[in-house]
Amino acid sequence: MQSTAAGYQLKLSKDDYVDLWVFRALLQRAQWARRKQDSAVEASLYEAALSKWGDPPLSGLPDTIEMRSIVDSLMALYRDTYEAYVEVRLALGQHRELAREIPVVLANDPLNEHLVGLLMRALYLSGRKAQALEAFTAITDRLQDEVGSGPGRSLQVIYEQVRRNDPVLTWQPPPPVAADARVLASGGDPTVPAHSGMMDYLLGGDFNTAADRAAVEKIRAVAPDIGEVVAENLAFYSRALRTVFKAGIEQVVELGIGMPCGDAAHHLARRVSPGTKVLYVSGDKPVATHAKSHLTGEATGIFYNDIREPHRIPEHPEARRLIDWDRPVAIVVRDVLNYLQCEDNPQYLLARLMKSASSGSYLIASNTTSESISDLLYEQLAHSFSNAGQKLVFRSQAEMESLFAGLTLLDPGVVGVHEWRPEKPTKPLPMQFLGGMAIKP
Repeated sequence: MQSTAAGYQLKLSKDDYVDLWVFRALLQRAQWARRKQDSAVEASLYEAALSKWGDPPLSGLPDTIEMRSIVDSLMALYRDTYEAYVEVRLALGQHRELAREIPVVLANDPLNEHLVGLLMRALYLSGRKAQALEAFTAITDRLQDEVGSGPGRSLQVIYEQVRRNDPVLTWQPPPPVAADARVLASGGDPTVPAHSGMMDYLLGGDFNTAADRAAVEKIRAVAPDIGEVVAENLAFYSRALRTVFKAGIEQVVELGIGMPCGDAAHHLARRVSPGTKVLYVSGDKPVATHAKSHLTGEATGIFYNDIREPHRIPEHPEARRLIDWDRPVAIVVRDVLNYLQCEDNPQYLLARLMKSASSGSYLIASNTTSESISDLLYEQLAHSFSNAGQKLVFRSQAEMESLFAGLTLLDPGVVGVHEWRPEKPTKPLPMQFLGGMAIKP
């Protein structure tokens, strides 16, 4: 807050956090989801946006003449958002819940014709036609008493539809989203966000659920560059793999959680090093189940294994079929380190995995870092991931270097992934991954 000749003025930098900014970002993403006909995501984003207002909304603002016009404008925005939230929930079939909820809101806004219309639809779909008609009668009487006129044309149309049992009011479920069906068919849980689905969605994949997509969009509201950050990390792995292919490596074991997508190891190998064998080890059972039907061919395979049990990997039948552990192999650790806690002892897990590999093998790994991120963004990201039921682990430069203990780090060492042998100029982002590649002596 700064004092000026005109009074006090709030000065904010781009790193400052204001709930209204996040609200507007969530609102924008919800409207984007509507255009995509992704109703479940739209509803989740509206709910998150409305949660920024407190209960009751704007209760902390002073009641002064100067503030009233601002409050009126903000409350209009709040009402529009709440009504859009009600509309999408009606589309999702939540009419019974809304028939109980809307009257509470109307108690503070009894002349809101649009909201009364939504209530009438909710009551009608709940089998309460008489109460829907009573709601129309109640607002008609109140409008005549307080305004001197009856309800507008839109509300009259809804009244006629209810009265005639118009088929237009019949509820039809929204069209299914293909990505949700794939996860469900593979045994995934569509009700909670998954590490794999969130990463898949960020990378433009098609194996994710509404819960995954909504969680990512809420994170985008506080970190709009998150997609670029993840893409930058993916590009690091592509450069690192091309490096090992040029060094003569013809075997890759990739540990991850998400679907192999984009410039995946087996796609890259086909272009750069034909004949290279690629084994994916997924820490997500639905991903392994789904990907198994798509990764066909003698040179590619996938199976499920918890990274916390690295000793099981070399003994798996797919590993025995594809990988000759007496020859150098590139071990790629993608996505999983971000979710391994300190108590999981990631340094030991990677060392145990490299113990199975022969001399001349490579370890390629990256992890989000806390060293280039503002305290505010760090807190907001941690909060957003926590709300999604996830805990994102940030590691320091020293912690990342310790993961390569016993190996020889190759130039330029552990650096921001955009600085690791870049092929074109890059710009620093508000958050980043640290990555590196090392060889076993």
